[in-house]
Amino acid sequence: MTSGVFTTIKVKQGIPIFLEEHENRLLSQAKSLQIKQPSGLEKKIKNFITKNSLVDCALRVEITSKGRLICTFRPLPVSSSIRLLTIPDTRDEKKIYKTTDRSVNEKAKKFAEEHNADDALFTENNKLTESTIANIFSVNKNGDIITSPLNGNGLRGIARKIIIENFSIIEENIPENTRQPIILTNSLRIQKVTYLNGKKLKTANTLFEKIKNVLEKAEQEYINKQLMKLSNNKKIEIFYKQMTWHDPAEIFTLLFGHEKSNFWLDSSLTNETARFSYMGIPESIITYLLKENITNVNKNGSIKKIKQNIFDYLDTQLKDNIIESDSLPFPFIGGYVGYFGYELKKLTGSIHAYQSPYPDSLWFYTTKTIVFDHKEKKVYLVCLAKKKTDAERWFKDAQNKLLFERSRELLDAGFRPYSKNKSLNFKLDRDHDQYLKEIKLCKQYLQKGESYQICLTNQFHAKGTIDPLQLYHKLRKTNPAPYSAFIKYNDLAILSSSPEEFLKIDNQFVETKPIKGTVRRGEYPEDDRELIKQLLESKKDWSENAMIVDLLRNDLGKICEFGSVKVSKLMKVETYQTVHQLVSTVIGKLKKDSSIIDVVKATFPGGSMTGAPKIRTMEIIDNLEKKARGIYSGSIGFLSLNKKALLNIVIRTLILHKNTISIGAGGAILADSDVEKEYEEMLLKASVLLQTTTTLYNPGMHNVFLALGSNVGNKKANMNNAITLLGKDIHNITVSNFYETKPMYYENQNTFLNSTLRGETTLSPQELILFVKHIEKEIGRKKRFRNGPREIDIDILFYDDLIFKTEHVQIPHPRIQERPFVLKPLMDLDPNFTHPVLKKTIKELSQKITTNNL
Repeated sequence: MTSGVFTTIKVKQGIPIFLEEHENRLLSQAKSLQIKQPSGLEKKIKNFITKNSLVDCALRVEITSKGRLICTFRPLPVSSSIRLLTIPDTRDEKKIYKTTDRSVNEKAKKFAEEHNADDALFTENNKLTESTIANIFSVNKNGDIITSPLNGNGLRGIARKIIIENFSIIEENIPENTRQPIILTNSLRIQKVTYLNGKKLKTANTLFEKIKNVLEKAEQEYINKQLMKLSNNKKIEIFYKQMTWHDPAEIFTLLFGHEKSNFWLDSSLTNETARFSYMGIPESIITYLLKENITNVNKNGSIKKIKQNIFDYLDTQLKDNIIESDSLPFPFIGGYVGYFGYELKKLTGSIHAYQSPYPDSLWFYTTKTIVFDHKEKKVYLVCLAKKKTDAERWFKDAQNKLLFERSRELLDAGFRPYSKNKSLNFKLDRDHDQYLKEIKLCKQYLQKGESYQICLTNQFHAKGTIDPLQLYHKLRKTNPAPYSAFIKYNDLAILSSSPEEFLKIDNQFVETKPIKGTVRRGEYPEDDRELIKQLLESKKDWSENAMIVDLLRNDLGKICEFGSVKVSKLMKVETYQTVHQLVSTVIGKLKKDSSIIDVVKATFPGGSMTGAPKIRTMEIIDNLEKKARGIYSGSIGFLSLNKKALLNIVIRTLILHKNTISIGAGGAILADSDVEKEYEEMLLKASVLLQTTTTLYNPGMHNVFLALGSNVGNKKANMNNAITLLGKDIHNITVSNFYETKPMYYENQNTFLNSTLRGETTLSPQELILFVKHIEKEIGRKKRFRNGPREIDIDILFYDDLIFKTEHVQIPHPRIQERPFVLKPLMDLDPNFTHPVLKKTIKELSQKITTNNL
């Protein structure tokens, strides 16, 4: 049974020299001897040094056989000339680390002292191997610096590594009876050997000075680096100032809209899991290209190339710059905002990756952020700075700029037409027939048992130039989502309206929320209940969700404590503005040595975008799709310096690059999938993005007819109020007379007051729907049951001659010819207007009207 392992660290100026190397060696030895490894070793060592006010000393750090940590210290040894003798190496050859056999070392030292020597050198086959605690360096007849070979004999010491990196060292056997100069080195001191077995050696002064200078230089560089790090850590603090509430879209447009690179993590649909939004500009920009395997850091135009992949670079930065923060209600205090592209799968186990047209990863480093708390209606200016005056200067600048911009005549840059009289045509990478063929191939793979679920995707592309911020303003209205984002980097813009959380990390806890299963919202409460029931009873949706939950449980198991990974919510319905979704939640407690990047590497790409099993399924996807997904299917979010992170799954996202616009969409294929329905589902997921983009590109002015009705409260006031509110975005309005009609469905219902309105608008059909619903909500609409009481009811009758249908709204309004209380007011406005579906004029449709004119 081993008595434990230890290492001795030189402490200078209060800094433990080469602490990381000592820690790694100590933990490695403990692991090899099956000794329990204590957690937080580095922190405990530093705390011991601080507690005992240690400046210069030799610190002995021991891990006992029971995993207990013991620290003791003594004065640093003095480098001096010593006498040596040689003894046979009797240590157990089976030991992985020979130097852990301390009993032999102690016997050797005692034997040396008894024979008037300071230390002993081990020998094997008449050759010097090492001393009891140090490496041997010598000079051969040619003047070369030599050291014993490492093939099972020489020590792998920290000092040895530094010396070899700075000199041309020859690994060569040193004879037992040598007369050449010898010095012994370890991490504490350097010793010149004057006598070996009673025979005087050649002087080692020159060699001593060479090695001493190299080691002292390396030590001082390490000390300087650590002191700089300590200085930076001590000086960087969190400063913040609270402001009155302002609309996030307005602030972003005014303060950052003109910047070449900016970010906006936007909870445009706010709920308890995504109540905060963040925006700002980068101080430095980090890009990574998988092909080059180099991370580029651009700060103020100066680019530094680092030979690390993006995961290793971010891991180092996040570990070296931790800032404790518990006083603020939001998780992101500063750090990194950006994305991991799908092709980074090659760094997490996949054997192949296509070349993306965009950076495989892009991150903005920021210390100045504007934070919006949508729930409490608060705005925070947050700054990481060394001095409070630096933070206050930024607070003042930001507020002054905002006041200045707001005081000017605001040009609505987010909604002004950017390009007119052009067509924008999206085309699929793989057309209908090809995509159906691939779905059938997926089913063949599934039937063979090579996969259980395959997430097959496709991409739409179009040529055109659109102002990305203008488009994003529209997107966040037509498709609001809790994990939305706008990121602009020169000629690349990412406009995401993702509803799916990939990873939420809060110190030692992690959460992931896969979405599999989506159904539209109903127009009425009873419709909603029926659709939720259909979703919960869908075997296909349950199968998809269950498989991904199992995959994510396995992924999190790699970096979480044993037994801590749990499914806290299984197949729960989450309701948003336009859809119900089947969402599961998997949580876990991270192992103490698991970092944010460890979690990302263990789970990336998100299982909901691959299928299961992940590695083999990604191979199948590569064979079928035959091109890079790029940013789509990756993850966007933040990595905060306070050990917190929030990342989405990149779906429902527009990518604008130079003059190309792309949209990715897809779905999970199972063995029993309906081929045609899978194709339709892929189109459905892209539809709102396609429509938002095309209507923005060629907005124009559109002719619209609306029907208004009220049967609760002051009906006339409700109607006039609605007309006034509609005038904000509908121009050149004309309104028919008000007509009173009898209840259409329920005898106990109050009479309705009805009217129609005609006007012109630049709003798209989808935007008009949202605009109308907003007005209904503002005035008050009590939809207790279908066609029940309501303060105001607004229906879109016509939008030019367009035939338009969303998931739950149809234009022209269905069965309009059956409603005389609509046709009569329409006769007031335009009896010659032709119904785009029925191909008859309003006059022809209104043969029998029995209403009373008020």
